[in-house]
Amino acid sequence: MNDAITFSRSVISTHSSQCCVDVRSWIEARDDADQIIGSASLPTGWLQDIYEWGPSAWPFYWCDLASTKEMDCGVFADIAQILLERRGYLCARIQIVESALPAQTKFWAEKWSSSDRDSSSWILDDGRVYHEALAVIVDNELLFFDPTEHLAVGSPHSTGGSPTQIRLTEPLHGREVYWGNTKLTLGQWTQVDKTS
Repeated sequence: MNDAITFSRSVISTHSSQCCVDVRSWIEARDDADQIIGSASLPTGWLQDIYEWGPSAWPFYWCDLASTKEMDCGVFADIAQILLERRGYLCARIQIVESALPAQTKFWAEKWSSSDRDSSSWILDDGRVYHEALAVIVDNELLFFDPTEHLAVGSPHSTGGSPTQIRLTEPLHGREVYWGNTKLTLGQWTQVDKTS
């Protein structure tokens, strides 16, 4: 286990002025519209139509969504959790250490270093990266959901790698959370097999 990984889960901040309230209201209204027209399986896929994955400045504010085209995994995870909970889904945030290829980490480090928005501290080394996602109850089944790519965590279609460690950052409404046969302990990094 790697308790030396000390990232806090990402939380979008709110200014005390109307700017953040207006943008959050727009995001929620856009999600409400998606719900009316009917979306496939798990909602929030429309976020990828508007935002690409990329560096975010922290602290990140709701009003930043009005002027950015890129969001990091922490922003995607926080927005998705808020929207899914508004729709009645039970969710909890998870933090992940994923395997990565050296070519991927090099590419991502170059992308982040060319931006003035964030550091590349999430790239742990040339074979591991930090990521944020959700544990969601869908049709009474547990789904580890990556809102950045709108896929299951560890999906073969993902551009990310396989999870090697997972940390549950908050309770999932009294439910025990397992990755395959491995129980996740609240607040602790747990070594996991690559498939759930």
